[in-house]
Amino acid sequence: MTSVEVWRQFLMPGMWDLRLNLLLFLVGLGLTIQMVMERRKPVWERKISGMEVAFSLTALLLFYMAEGSPIKVIGHELFSFHMVEMSMLYLVLPPFILLGVPKKSWRSLWNRGGTRLVMQMGTHPIISLILFHAFLSLYHVPLIFEQVMAVPLLHASAHLILLLTAMLMWWPIICPISELDRLSEIQKVGYIFAASVLLTPACALIIFSQHLLFPSYMGSSVFADVVALDDQQLGGVLMKVIQEIAYGSALGYVFFSWARKERARDRKEESLRQKNVRRDPYPKM
Repeated sequence: MTSVEVWRQFLMPGMWDLRLNLLLFLVGLGLTIQMVMERRKPVWERKISGMEVAFSLTALLLFYMAEGSPIKVIGHELFSFHMVEMSMLYLVLPPFILLGVPKKSWRSLWNRGGTRLVMQMGTHPIISLILFHAFLSLYHVPLIFEQVMAVPLLHASAHLILLLTAMLMWWPIICPISELDRLSEIQKVGYIFAASVLLTPACALIIFSQHLLFPSYMGSSVFADVVALDDQQLGGVLMKVIQEIAYGSALGYVFFSWARKERARDRKEESLRQKNVRRDPYPKM
């Protein structure tokens, strides 16, 4: 089967998880209805904003593409598709979840005594960086990888841990609660650079390995007639490329936020200056 025929799998209804599609559609519909109802309330009484709903719907779509589309099915036989699935779940999805959850919900969670200490520790920049990249690298140790893939409960638990640690890793960059934002913009740039460096060794090991690392992907695939080693190396390349796109977008987000804060500060200073001029139109020389 050629690579063109692989992509034809996306046109086959049986390759899509229709039950998950229905579930996420209902959730998205509920969010949309809630947004319409909230818009009838005063701004200070609204529990969710239009932008938060948009980010939530995008998060639902990304999750479905990773877990309900042919990407997941093909990922059981082609390592490259497995790495695309992992990249979507842990490098692309978390920022949309953080921005999609209402800020009031994050503040409520933060104000609970039982979760505040956990969130303070887990979202510390150094801890969050180490946790996510350590778990992601550990997950792809061949022996551990094979054990996790063989046991459904372990597989589901590993994915949950990776998603949670990925959200912690993204928190210092996105930080949906402005008053809890620990890093300055220049520190966020350094943080993103450090995250990119930490993921590089795992990707490099997969890309440049001259032998197959994962027994689960040593056999032939019904989806494509490819050399297993080439597929493995392609998987490492795809994860690195998606990572660079995701982190590059994060840099753009940081610079945009930085510029917006600078403009707001300039407007505030200009407003104060004009007030002072009106108050004393003839300043003493």
